[in-house]
Amino acid sequence: MIGEADTCRRYVEPLLDAAGWDADPHSYTEQVTFTDGRIVVTGSKVRRRPGKRADYLLRFTRDFPIAVVEAKAAYKQPADGLEEAKEYASILDLKFAYGTNGHGIVEFDFLTGLERELERFPTPDELCSSAAPDRCRGRGMQRPRPSLISWPRPSRRAHAPGWPRSRPRTSSSFSWATASDAGC
Repeated sequence: MIGEADTCRRYVEPLLDAAGWDADPHSYTEQVTFTDGRIVVTGSKVRRRPGKRADYLLRFTRDFPIAVVEAKAAYKQPADGLEEAKEYASILDLKFAYGTNGHGIVEFDFLTGLERELERFPTPDELCSSAAPDRCRGRGMQRPRPSLISWPRPSRRAHAPGWPRSRPRTSSSFSWATASDAGC
């Protein structure tokens, strides 16, 4: 029988590659540990249990994870890993969770609350357009053009009527302000 690791290598990774998750700037990370393990105290001994580990974390860009995929062995049902994927996605605050056995894919969409079977994994642009269209607009097709001049954007609150203008509160600015107020 084919185990989970073989299922990932033989079936799941080719499906992710076919959907475009291996093309820059999109990526997937394999075997991602995202929590520290639980601390267990037994008498005077303390040990840490293993952390939670997702099989795959799908990233629209390096700093924008969007979905988690939990793979199970090929002889199991695709939905067998979905509850685990939903738990991981809720911990990581992701919008999509997938369970698969390499032959079938089950998706849970946290935005709509719907669970459905899929024939293939969605492309990065398909996922991003439904999860965060403002953040993803045009990022999958082309690189953003850098502006020639980069001006700092002032805070709306800092200059709004009724709000005092603020300055950074560091120890040096505080001691300088108190020294000038004292007439030194």
